[in-house]
Amino acid sequence: MKISKPTEPVKPVFPDPPKNLEEWIIKDSLLNKDDLPELYSTIIINGQIESIENHPEIIKGFDEYCENTWFINAERYWKAYNQYETLYTIYDRTELIHCIRNYLLFIINHNSLVKNMN
Repeated sequence: MKISKPTEPVKPVFPDPPKNLEEWIIKDSLLNKDDLPELYSTIIINGQIESIENHPEIIKGFDEYCENTWFINAERYWKAYNQYETLYTIYDRTELIHCIRNYLLFIINHNSLVKNMN
């Protein structure tokens, strides 16, 4: 029995957040598995350092984006990824079993040849 190597799911392409949130969101954090994405605590706007604490509208918009958009896409991706990991583990173990089987067959055949030579 041969099992095909599973295909890793494509990373989600999250719908663009509202324009006012884009520069605040730490893009890599969109793929957080066990936590919400993150916002920068400060950014530079028009040469001025702006703190997230001074922009409650950004925090509110971000919370809405996470609840209405990000969560659904992230949950779908991580569910598919967990299924992929399970299938990959089965595939990997099956490959190992095939390697061990082939090695044992080689040893048995080699020993048979040596016995026949004597």
